[in-house]
Amino acid sequence: MMKRAVSLFLCAAVCAGACAFAAGCGEKKTGGGDGYVQSESIDLFPKPDEGYAGDPIPFYDGENLNVYYIHDARSWNDGYFHPWNLFRTNNFYEWEDMGRVIAGNYNDKANQDYGIGTGTVLEGHDGKYHAFYTGWNGYPQADVEFTEKVQHAVSDDLIHWTKIPEDGFYGGVDDFRDPHVVWVPEDNCYWMLVSTWRGFGDYTAVLKWYKSEDLSDWEYAGIFYDDAVNGDFMECPTLMQYNGYWYLSYFQKAVDGTNARVTRYVYKKDLSDPEWIRPEVDYFDGAGLSAARLVACGDKLVTVGWIGTKISDWDEGLFTWAGNLAVHELRQRSDGSLYVVPVEGVLGALSHETGYAPAYTGDAVTYKDGNISFGESDRFQYLLFEEMRGEALKTQFTLSSEGGKAGLTFARGDTGYGEVCIEFDFEEGLISFFNTKPTLTDPLFSDVASQAVVALPAAKDGKYACTMLSQGECLTLYVNDEIALSTRIYDLTGYGFGFYAAGQKAEVSALKFYH
Repeated sequence: MMKRAVSLFLCAAVCAGACAFAAGCGEKKTGGGDGYVQSESIDLFPKPDEGYAGDPIPFYDGENLNVYYIHDARSWNDGYFHPWNLFRTNNFYEWEDMGRVIAGNYNDKANQDYGIGTGTVLEGHDGKYHAFYTGWNGYPQADVEFTEKVQHAVSDDLIHWTKIPEDGFYGGVDDFRDPHVVWVPEDNCYWMLVSTWRGFGDYTAVLKWYKSEDLSDWEYAGIFYDDAVNGDFMECPTLMQYNGYWYLSYFQKAVDGTNARVTRYVYKKDLSDPEWIRPEVDYFDGAGLSAARLVACGDKLVTVGWIGTKISDWDEGLFTWAGNLAVHELRQRSDGSLYVVPVEGVLGALSHETGYAPAYTGDAVTYKDGNISFGESDRFQYLLFEEMRGEALKTQFTLSSEGGKAGLTFARGDTGYGEVCIEFDFEEGLISFFNTKPTLTDPLFSDVASQAVVALPAAKDGKYACTMLSQGECLTLYVNDEIALSTRIYDLTGYGFGFYAAGQKAEVSALKFYH
């Protein structure tokens, strides 16, 4: 795992847009005559009323983004094990929970569909909607050949689904899951990618490749991709064409450290090109966002994942399965690589300026009109604000420094730093999230492993522009319209937060809060 790299947190206002989906959806506004969205209707990180969301399956129907997800009720789901539920939105900040749509056969321990795993939804050329999912049964009583099987269901309305068990097929190993299906015009047929191992006894992580003309009969076409970083299993793949390039993404299910659990991507101009291009920064977020999938909503490209809960539901716990959904917008550079920005419509919805009052400050710090100046000092310097209220909040600011280490601190009491921190390290080029309590002798955790980390993008005119979106226990920090860092902080609401610097000069400017 990465050592704790504490570095300067330079953030600036990201331009606020007001449109929703680029095509197919208008922005939904509620509230009074000013046209603003009522803050209580905004949900930045949706989850079901009971339990949490895992492994999203996004599908855009031309009007709404439908995000199917594995429902984790932290129990037996009222007689079902990990069913598919559905969230729907047309603006990314108001979500309708459509409830359960595909369920397993929890009462039948012999049935292949005892449990349901993630997969794909698409519209076929037959005019029907098709869902491909994982049927799971790992019990000794199971009447199955292998633990996991690719299964098929159809629907006329995206809500009511009819299973077609005769279309299901095995892959010759127990781990055979997360089918992703896409129409490939160049080959005039459908392609399916399945997350699995190379073969029985050969635990090389691969994505296997199948072809079909009718979405019922599938022919094995070989190994599609086997270049997994660190050799880790590749879950929740996406293969899609967007604006002249083909993109392949997968979630790296790492077991050797939390920082390796990220969604990665590669791309190429044509599927016939011999090699995939892996960009220098081949991920969109850190270990706090899991199982993210790509989906085009009209002209807009987004990625949808989940911000994990933590073991024992405390800040020092490790990330565990399922949490709150989170959405990032992705934009394309001229060379085909992608970068991360906040979803434009969400920024426009959070337009009511609000305020947080300073509560504690160090002796070499001044604050006036949204500008913080950290003077050079031989001590850790900080400026802390009042308790966060848990509302949907947009925080924007610019921060610059001559170097050194600084950042944001959360869950604080009346000391100069809180229980958890987000830190920028200019020397190492990292933005890191730390979930362990600092000490007076080592307030910058130089020898402590971070829980999530992303690369620090290049400065723009010596500054870093950032927008932080937070609500409840979840937050995402966007830096320089390049990268995101998402995480869960259980003590985010009801506790103070602030900025700090490690003794060097630093400036936070244009600090504003919106709800």
